[in-house]
Amino acid sequence: MLNKRKLSVIAAAAVLLASGLCYLHIHGGSGQQQSVLTGTVSEEDLVKTGMKVKTGDVLVKIHSVSGGSVAAARADFAGTVREVLVRPGERVTAGQTVVILSE
Repeated sequence: MLNKRKLSVIAAAAVLLASGLCYLHIHGGSGQQQSVLTGTVSEEDLVKTGMKVKTGDVLVKIHSVSGGSVAAARADFAGTVREVLVRPGERVTAGQTVVILSE
């Protein structure tokens, strides 16, 4: 017979498993990619919907203070660009979601 402690552990594990499965179902293997910098989006190397990317690929660049452009967001995993949420000339802030990828 199971005691209260074992039942509590089993119940907690079941809740964690269920919440993980719900997360995967809702997000469908997609990932929100966020800018790590604040600045104005550059046209240079801006990804387009449907592009295949590898882990570490540049998704969005922003204009730097020195006049060049700097990678503001890189792919966290390999996948396909599902949606680009920013346009050239638009101002983004650090932590802002700029691209959505799907596996």
